[in-house]
Amino acid sequence: MALEVWLKRVGQTLIPATQRDSEALLKCPEGSVLKFKTSGHRSLKHLNFFFAALAKALMNWPEAHEFQTKRVDRFRAWLLCKAGEEYREHLKYVCSSEDTAIEMTSIFNDVLEHLAVNSFAVHSGNKVWVLRPVSIAFEKMKQDEFNKVSQRVSDVLKEEIGMALDDFKKEVGKAA
Repeated sequence: MALEVWLKRVGQTLIPATQRDSEALLKCPEGSVLKFKTSGHRSLKHLNFFFAALAKALMNWPEAHEFQTKRVDRFRAWLLCKAGEEYREHLKYVCSSEDTAIEMTSIFNDVLEHLAVNSFAVHSGNKVWVLRPVSIAFEKMKQDEFNKVSQRVSDVLKEEIGMALDDFKKEVGKAA
């Protein structure tokens, strides 16, 4: 049985990192011997703060901004690409004019929002692209890389709304 569980080291003991991980371990028979592989050393605290701060940033997102979403995961995808993270190009569409490209970008974004897809459309001239950032999952990125990504996202937020990730620490702390 393949099981993905995140564990936290406390001294010489491994404990479940989240409630979900604890529940997953309870599905294993008592006394089971489990084999596991470590994959990078990431800070769960930093990751949780990152996601919580993005949720707060989305609440402060200007209604007049060209990019709009109600979903934090789609917001994160847009911020990651805007911050220069690698992305995958899912669709390239060539329109007859820039006005048509602007209209198609809006239509694609409405559809992607409705479908709850973590991609978004952008345009340049008469071309439209649907983009999705590469994963920042624990197993895909080391902590030092995540620190850099987090800082670049913070810089984008500062540029776009005048607030960096750290500006949300108090709000995130209250919610926790």
